[in-house]
Amino acid sequence: MAGLNAAFTLTANEIYETLANMIISQEVFADNLGEHQNLVDKARVDGGLYGDTKLYYATDVLKSHDWLNDAEAANLLAIERPQDPEVQAIKLDVFKQIRLTLDNYLTKRAWMNEGAFSSFNGVMLGWMRETKKVYDGTLYNVFIGTTETREGEQEQEITLPAADGTLETSKIRAMEIARSIADLFDAMSDYNRDFNDYGYFRSYARDSIKVI
Repeated sequence: MAGLNAAFTLTANEIYETLANMIISQEVFADNLGEHQNLVDKARVDGGLYGDTKLYYATDVLKSHDWLNDAEAANLLAIERPQDPEVQAIKLDVFKQIRLTLDNYLTKRAWMNEGAFSSFNGVMLGWMRETKKVYDGTLYNVFIGTTETREGEQEQEITLPAADGTLETSKIRAMEIARSIADLFDAMSDYNRDFNDYGYFRSYARDSIKVI
């Protein structure tokens, strides 16, 4: 297909040399990013114009003690405070802007009718929302792809047979990865302190784990 660059020219008419063949239509592509849910959409939390800090608290399990029957009377006034919670703060201190200038006068001269012009303006206005989506999504994806911890059992290694290009070995490697992931899910669903940086007692439901 010719004429895909911006500097196109009209085609001379085959019969009349002083005339040029006209543009049939002008279409502005609108579905540029598709309708898929980014990882950041699942992690997004509420915010507002008041305040600038979100606080997240984590607490640990309590302790159980043997019941001493009547001897428990001596413990009625005993004080047993819970452990201090861990606190993380997320401060909202990064501000971004998306700049766009449109007009309703000279720009119209580039379009054959009001419909094509409105379509272009609508797509450009939509790009403001899509640009924010791209920024949020790529920022979150980079965080997931580069941030890791070695606390407890959060870093896992899988020993695989050497790849030799055969289908049989590829199947064995795939099955070993699947088995290791299944075992990891089972371990995370049990009560333990191995899968969070605080070392707190936790168990994780399988449907709450995101496999990236």
